[in-house]
Amino acid sequence: QSVSRRQLAKSQEMPAHKILLSSRKFFQMIGLKNLTRASILDFGCGVFDPLLQSAFLYCNGAGSLCAIDVEPCGNTSKAAFAIATMIADFVLQPDKWNIGAVGKDEFLRRASLFNIASLRDGDMAGGVKGLPLDYRVGGIENVCKRDAAFDVVMSFSVLEHVMDPKGALAQAMRVLRPGGWLVSQVDFSDHRQFYNPGPHLWTFMTRGGPEQPAVNKLRYSEVMALIAGAGFVDVSGEPQTREVPPDVQADLLPEFANKSPSDLQTISTWLAARKPDRCFGRLFRALRQA
Repeated sequence: QSVSRRQLAKSQEMPAHKILLSSRKFFQMIGLKNLTRASILDFGCGVFDPLLQSAFLYCNGAGSLCAIDVEPCGNTSKAAFAIATMIADFVLQPDKWNIGAVGKDEFLRRASLFNIASLRDGDMAGGVKGLPLDYRVGGIENVCKRDAAFDVVMSFSVLEHVMDPKGALAQAMRVLRPGGWLVSQVDFSDHRQFYNPGPHLWTFMTRGGPEQPAVNKLRYSEVMALIAGAGFVDVSGEPQTREVPPDVQADLLPEFANKSPSDLQTISTWLAARKPDRCFGRLFRALRQA
């Protein structure tokens, strides 16, 4: 059955605490010092809550945030109310939401800067007016014209949907400052499991399995190789794995049958990679020319 990209996105709609868990994990991987006062690009912020992660990271000490997606928000009123609800919970339970990059007082001060009345009225733009939170619709190459503009580029369940991952990684490299970080969560499973419990994690890789739309079907080692090939250093991943059932293993399509066990078993991963410092880049080029 054909499934649109928007339907796939809806299948992944989840409570705020699960979305924000990704942000917490990203900065555990690269260090909280890389969050404080950082300029962050949220690449593929989604069509449901495009500024939710940005608001969370701003309260936790980020300097400025830009959230982009190729499709517009489906319901800005609902997205605004989600931010208002989250900010209210920040005030009620600051210890739950403050990840430690700034103190509790600064966390609550930043939360107080949101216009809760506007957000509750469904005005997302009005609710964040005057704050360093920017939401844009379009591809990274079109809406981020300036090179070396960000300290961190982050994405949550996005890279598996990009049909030109090599190009996207080149763009991430372009907009990152020297020493900046790429952090991402990549989901390698069949996404129809989110809204239909029938298909298993590997359905789109098997004979007779319905086509999985809007995914590039890359596996863990291929994604990591593309990141290294784009020029990133300090590339690391934390894969989550599941054992492939024997009946699924026997039914794999030829292009997947020869993949390594780790590639087949990896259903998602957290990953981090750094753009080389300028001095490192000069040294690398000098060594290549020697």
